[in-house]
Amino acid sequence: MDGVPHELPAAGSWATVDHGRGRWHRDVRWNWGAGTGTVAGRTVGILVGGQWTAGTGSTENSVLVGGQLSKISAELDWSYDRRDWLAPWRVRGAGVALTFTPEHLRRAVTDLGVISSRTHQCFGLWSGQVQPPQGEAIVLTPADEVYGWAEDVHQRW
Repeated sequence: MDGVPHELPAAGSWATVDHGRGRWHRDVRWNWGAGTGTVAGRTVGILVGGQWTAGTGSTENSVLVGGQLSKISAELDWSYDRRDWLAPWRVRGAGVALTFTPEHLRRAVTDLGVISSRTHQCFGLWSGQVQPPQGEAIVLTPADEVYGWAEDVHQRW
């Protein structure tokens, strides 16, 4: 960055790729979150979303355990306090009972009347339980340090 190399340890470096595709509504809202870490010696990753897929029969929810990816087809309920973005967030649904505890907020707001964008994206730790459709329940504790993010977005374009 700025001409200075920064080494990232291969064993503890994670990334999420976001490719928006398809035809989007003019006014759209979504929740999206992800987290990755090592739980009981296995790599665990979670990807959870909501709102924009509601009622479509499609979700973007999944859990990765030790290289095995499992889709979570249920729509998930998100609850959080829009007056206090750093308060814990909860994501619940069939096989999912997660809490996200933020430690940092990234806020980006543009309001040009007809066109607007509002993003509240928090970074922090995931805890709770995820039950893949086939397999054992995965329990995430704060000590596991499953670090990631969660966001609330509203776009009008």
